[in-house]
Amino acid sequence: MFGTIRRHQKWLWWVVVVVTISTFVIFFNPAEPGGGRGRGVGAQLGQIDGHQITVREFQDALRETRLLYFLNFRKFPEEDDQAHQRGFDIEREATLRLVRLAKVKEARIQVADVTVGEMAKRLLGGDPARITEFENQVLKPANLTAADFERFVRNDAAIQQLSAVYGAAGRMVTPAEAEEVYRREHQAVATQLTMFNVSNYLSRVALTNEALTQWYSNQMSRYFTPEQVNVSYVSFPRTNFMTEADKQLESITNLTALVQESYYKAGTNAFKDTNGNVLPAEKAMAKIKDEERDRRAMLFARKKANDFAGLLYDVVNSAKQPNAALLDQVAKTNNLTVHVSTPFDGENGPTNMNVGRNFAQAAFSLNATNNPILPQAIEGEDAYYVLALKDAMPSRPQSFAEVKGKVEDDYRHALAFGIMRSEAMDFQARLTNGLIAGKTFDDIATASKVHVLNLPPISRATESLTNLDDVVNVRQLKNFVLSMEPGKVSPLVPNPPEGAFIIYVKHRVPVDEAKLKEELPKFTAEMRYMRQNDLFNQWFRKVVEKAAPNLPLLNKPQQQPRTDRG
Repeated sequence: MFGTIRRHQKWLWWVVVVVTISTFVIFFNPAEPGGGRGRGVGAQLGQIDGHQITVREFQDALRETRLLYFLNFRKFPEEDDQAHQRGFDIEREATLRLVRLAKVKEARIQVADVTVGEMAKRLLGGDPARITEFENQVLKPANLTAADFERFVRNDAAIQQLSAVYGAAGRMVTPAEAEEVYRREHQAVATQLTMFNVSNYLSRVALTNEALTQWYSNQMSRYFTPEQVNVSYVSFPRTNFMTEADKQLESITNLTALVQESYYKAGTNAFKDTNGNVLPAEKAMAKIKDEERDRRAMLFARKKANDFAGLLYDVVNSAKQPNAALLDQVAKTNNLTVHVSTPFDGENGPTNMNVGRNFAQAAFSLNATNNPILPQAIEGEDAYYVLALKDAMPSRPQSFAEVKGKVEDDYRHALAFGIMRSEAMDFQARLTNGLIAGKTFDDIATASKVHVLNLPPISRATESLTNLDDVVNVRQLKNFVLSMEPGKVSPLVPNPPEGAFIIYVKHRVPVDEAKLKEELPKFTAEMRYMRQNDLFNQWFRKVVEKAAPNLPLLNKPQQQPRTDRG
């Protein structure tokens, strides 16, 4: 049946474009992190509408759920550390998929082959010749088959048709209603902003030894050396596997075309340099290729790290009294070098290694008594690691001499913040009184020697502000602006961590009629689609509530993040 898909699509397996999949994620529950393991024969999977779920049905649903995750996030869930942060539980999601499919069967929805082909085209796009590469380089390494993918596409198409049936009323959005919502979402206001930054007041703080020692005494709870550890580790750097990654890329016969397709699908403005400037096409496509090369090299590094972790696991599991020296022993046997980190705390991690938070969290999960070694690969920013505990150092108070520099910085910053706040509040009062007296915002700001920023028009649809995203919290700013009347001034708004701002709303900006006319058809279609999904989700939640008592996997207790290898 994969031949049916071949007749109806142009594939680009590398860069995934998910257009219509929405039956995922809506039941993610942040209170239920965890990742699932496949259930064996005889597992209590439960019943749906009186039908006992078979192991085969559940395994198929697990495979399809993994594929759906991949199409959304470009990683399979077992490869993605963020799966836990998203509250993803593969067993729960697979069970919910089976509930959807039961309702598909109940509604007697059948999907034509041509629909399967067209949906596959929308999902992956590109060249029909890429099917074999998709199978070999995406599906097979993940223990999936072409049949799994075809079944997934067919089932997801059916689920979308189910959504269209039970969410049909949501599509009854008239052009006039859509226009009203568009105007409300795009009704913008012109604003001005005054920023107050702590850094501008630091030089006005006088330091004396008496003031510093008094500050240290009052704030002593700040000045502790936190608990620290150092670890032995074997690293598997991405750079060691660039040759293998290059060979894989060289085997892709139309790599240039794939890179170009990725570039245009992402949008020509999506690729920027470190200064935020849009990259020329040639440099952007080079960046895409480099990122894919790095990704593949990391996959090779992960495999080697998992192989070593598996060997270590067997040794640790068979040892009567596991200890950290087993890491050195297994590494030496396999001609691998063991490194020792400098001491680090749990919040900051190693300061001389680019490892990310996973490394520190894994290190602090170890203890010398009964868990000295972690036979599991830990992903860093550019390498995988296998760890063992070397030493653990308890927290202790720091003397004034040890932290004098930090005390000076903290004291100066605290007093500068107080000066800044006082002057900002004074300006806010002058501004409020001056506007009442008929003065202009600009005149009051000039007299007060306060710098003013004229912002682009802001509406509910605003998601970013050019060159200001790193200066202010755009969402917070938007909430204040849209709650204010023209001619009014805001209170002093905190802008952590270094300051605050005051907003003045000048006037409302008329909606661009030409832009409205151009964008309204697409806006209407999106509005109908979103309302359809909302209605379907409301209906499906009721279905799940009714089915849940017979489905143990929807009622299991909270899971902890996985620590098993593999």
